[in-house]
Amino acid sequence: MIYRGSGTGNVARIALARVIVGCLLLLPLVVSADESGAGTGDLPVESVFVLMRSAIGREVPYRPGLLEVTGALHVGNRADADGRVSAFQLTLDRSASRKSSSTSHSSSAKGESR
Repeated sequence: MIYRGSGTGNVARIALARVIVGCLLLLPLVVSADESGAGTGDLPVESVFVLMRSAIGREVPYRPGLLEVTGALHVGNRADADGRVSAFQLTLDRSASRKSSSTSHSSSAKGESR
């Protein structure tokens, strides 16, 4: 099913042997992990796979702090191009609006710029 959705969370900092391009993982808590053991399998079930169409084919750099995202929310297990399965996926809106807070360490990015 596809819904209109938005959320705020922390970008996962994961050291993978193969870089995930064009996307990031958004979590309700701060997470740093590597591929040892279960790799991304140790991430909380609440993890949201966020696809950034403007970054397809490019690595999305890690950024600390909270990130707000808005777009089309897909609910249900889906595999990405590399075979990773996630229960929640959000495809960002294409929007030029970006906000950042200079008074705190959190920042906000609604949608993505073209």
